[in-house]
Amino acid sequence: MDLGEATAVVLCGGKSHRMGFNKALLQMDGQFVLAKTAQLLKKIFPEVVLMTDRAERFFEKPAFNELTIWEDDYPGCGPLGGITSALEKITTPYAFVMACDMPELSFAAVNELAQTGQTPQVLLYQRKGRLEPLFGFYHRSCLPVFKGQLEQGDGRIREQFAQLQVTTVPTDKFTFTNVNTPEELIHWKKMEGML
Repeated sequence: MDLGEATAVVLCGGKSHRMGFNKALLQMDGQFVLAKTAQLLKKIFPEVVLMTDRAERFFEKPAFNELTIWEDDYPGCGPLGGITSALEKITTPYAFVMACDMPELSFAAVNELAQTGQTPQVLLYQRKGRLEPLFGFYHRSCLPVFKGQLEQGDGRIREQFAQLQVTTVPTDKFTFTNVNTPEELIHWKKMEGML
């Protein structure tokens, strides 16, 4: 897959209940992790978008001034709502979707997934038997299935994968670290030598 065929979409509309503050505004060494991730994505994708439930939370923060911010048309529906909103708005065939609480973006992980030679409707990694639905490619043709799910009140991303052409790529090379709690944040900082 050519990365020029995909818009990068970073989902940043979660409630962050376990963290205790908005994970989209997590800072490391005085920098917003989300803004840094978006700038890195700009190096490999033609367009990068932040998908959020409330765009105004970013308005007064200069680090986000040059970034495209879209509001989720399905607020309260979890990540699937954000993915569906993105698929309705993008002009590229694919959206590359990732969560905002992954502080370490690996170019190698993105490139290796794209270079599998596969162009299915959904292209994801599988690590230790577990799918990584918030780090992968989704084709616009997934839209009817995902909209149907949301209309039924079903926000589980993988629930209707049987109706889609899904390719999974096993990997033990890459990790997909999510920082969901203060304890995980402390652990990650220790791993990175920040504490």
